[in-house]
Amino acid sequence: MKHTGLSINKYIYAILSSSNELKEIVGSNIYPLVAEEETTFPFVVFRRSNVTPNYAKKQVANDSVSFVVSIADTNYSKTVDIAEIIRNELELHSDDYFQLIQLESVSEDFVENAYVQELTFNAIIAIK
Repeated sequence: MKHTGLSINKYIYAILSSSNELKEIVGSNIYPLVAEEETTFPFVVFRRSNVTPNYAKKQVANDSVSFVVSIADTNYSKTVDIAEIIRNELELHSDDYFQLIQLESVSEDFVENAYVQELTFNAIIAIK
């Protein structure tokens, strides 16, 4: 089976959950789409936001995939530290699935008594 950009969350989870530095801070609180209801701070949530196929010679050559990683905690500095770890884990990453991951933008907010960092990435996924 070909793994296209639709499978990206499985691969993001594999990268983030294998980071010892990240696990030291958030433990197993790394989730696709939404955190579990009883999750405590800090936690990380990631989601695929867009998949754009790129075609060549009547077939898909690769997918360009945007995804967002959100970090939430009651301590602002901790959210920034976690964001730095995630950026270091993902930015310019390449392997058998990812041709390249690039950071596109970063934003921050304060929502429901928590600081939130949002990192938006774009990944090129080779269709093999």
